[in-house]
Formats: sequence, C-alpha cells, structure tokens
Amino acid sequence: MAEKSIPDVGDFATSPIITISVGTRPPVQFFLHKELLTSKCRTFFAPALKGKPMDAQKPKIDLPEIDPNAFSLFVKWLYTGSVPAIPYQEKWGAASFDGQIVMGIVDSEINYHKLYYMAEKFCIYALTDTSVDCIREFHDATRTSVHPKLVLTGYQNTRHGSPLRTYLCRCVAFSLQAYTDIPRQLGSVIKDEPDIMADVLNYCQSKACFEEIEDPDIDRVHNFHVLSTEPSPLKRKLKECRLR
Repeated sequence: MAEKSIPDVGDFATSPIITISVGTRPPVQFFLHKELLTSKCRTFFAPALKGKPMDAQKPKIDLPEIDPNAFSLFVKWLYTGSVPAIPYQEKWGAASFDGQIVMGIVDSEINYHKLYYMAEKFCIYALTDTSVDCIREFHDATRTSVHPKLVLTGYQNTRHGSPLRTYLCRCVAFSLQAYTDIPRQLGSVIKDEPDIMADVLNYCQSKACFEEIEDPDIDRVHNFHVLSTEPSPLKRKLKECRLR
C-alpha cells in the first residue's frame, strides 16, 4: 500500500485559521488552515476567501447544504491526503436516510456518497477519485450492490456525465442481468429518475451481443476517475474494514 501523502507542516502551520459552518441542525463549526483550503480546493475556497480580512474577526464560510459527517471526511483528506476505508459491519440494520429509515444501507457508506457530491460540486477532483475508490472497495469487499436509494440520490446530486453516475449505471446493469424481473425497489428508482434507465440502456446497447456485463467493483479497465487514467489497485482484505 502506498504511503500517505502528508503535507509539510511548514507549508500551512502559520496560515490564518478559517471558520467553516457546516449543516443546519445544528451547524457544526470547523477551524481549518486557509493555505490548505486555497491550495487544495482552488475552484471553490480560493475565490470564496479572496479579499476577506484576516484580522479582527476570523473569516467565516457557511455551508448549510453540506453534511457535517461528509465534511469531516473532507477534513481528513485535506490534512492527510487520504480518507479511511468505509467500515463494514457483520449485521446490516436500518439507516436513517434523508429522514426515512431504510433497510440494507450502512450509515457510513452514505457519508462517502455525500462526500463525492460535495467534492464534485466544489470541483475537487482528486477527492472525487478517492471517494469512488472507497465506495468500490467497500462493495468489492462485502460482495454487495449499491442500494437503489443511493443510486437515485447519486443521480440527483451529480452532474450529467459524472464518473459516479457511470459507476452507478453499471451497478444497475450488472444487477439487472441477474434478474428475470426488475426488483421492486430498483423499479421504483428507475421510475423516479428516467436518466438511470436511459444510461443503462445506452450502456447495454454498447455491449456486444451476449457479452456478459462486468462487475463494476472489480473492473480493472475503468477506474471511474476524473484525473487519473490508471486502473486503481482496489483489492483489500475484508477484515481490514470491519468495525471493531
């Protein structure tokens, strides 16, 4: 495993501290170094902080639409260059998802999807690449499929042509080839978001006749990245990501 890329402390230790208020119920405050924010997130944070006075009251940015749990993962990436693997639990229960209780989703996985949405919104493409790697690793290790609810919200919160959409589309196509009838939850998602079925049909039509659809979690040709063109080394042992 490659060593983590940890920034030189001297590069940001003397940098001014920025207050970022995240979420709304209630908002959570993060105190981060301006130098890291503006150097690693130039498209959003650099313009947002441009011209803000660095004396007297600390500069503040409000992000009410961002989930604090996802932002915590962003902070880990900001300071260490990586994010931890999605924890795995032996017994999957119900997770609170957008105010609803949904069976079969791991709470921690939701945070990584929201991390991707945030990273794409702020054009932090090194982080979108890292996020999709974590999601693929989790489903490869647990031999599970992305929950239909996460497929739907993935389409609702990403742009057309997003690598995450491509990954989710192929997850749906891979799942459908195992069924003679479309599962109820998946059918409901396709009804709510027509772009999903359109993308799945386009993908299936691009395959040769009788060609088997590949599992997107172990596909070594497509890495679903924005920046890197190299296939990602995704294999890891299941015990490494289990909750202790």
